[in-house]
Amino acid sequence: MARLPRHAAEPGAGALPEGRAERPQLEQVSGLDGDRGAAAGARCAAALACAAARALWAEERNTAEAAVRIAVADENGYDGATLQAMEQSAEVLAVYRANSAEAVELGVFGAPTFILGDERFWGQDRLGFLDRALDKLRAVG
Repeated sequence: MARLPRHAAEPGAGALPEGRAERPQLEQVSGLDGDRGAAAGARCAAALACAAARALWAEERNTAEAAVRIAVADENGYDGATLQAMEQSAEVLAVYRANSAEAVELGVFGAPTFILGDERFWGQDRLGFLDRALDKLRAVG
C-alpha cells in the first residue's frame, strides 16, 4: 500500500523523491513534449517544493523574500534568477490568482492544506490523518 512520502526536516537533507538521483534542469523540462515533459516538470517542481518547505520550516528562512527563494533554488541545482523572473510572468501570476481564489472558495486557511472529498487536513502534523483517510478510500475502492 502506497504512503505519502515523508521528507527529512533536517537542514541539508535531500529534497529529491525516493529513487531520484538527479534533478531535471529547466531547459530539459521545457524542451519535452506531452507526458514526458509533464512528468519531468512534476519531478522538478516536487524537488524544489521540498527544498523550499525545508528552508521555511526546518531552516527558518523567510521564503517570502525573493532573494531567499533564489538562493534555495541555486543551492538545489536550479537557476534561481530565472525561476524568480518566471514568478513575475503574467501567466504565472494568473495561475496564482486563480489558485488563490479557489483556495478561498474551498475554505483553505493555511499551508499545507489537503482536501479529500469534503474533509480538510491542515498542517504537516495532520498527514497521518490524511494517510488513514486515503487508506479507507483504498479499502473501499
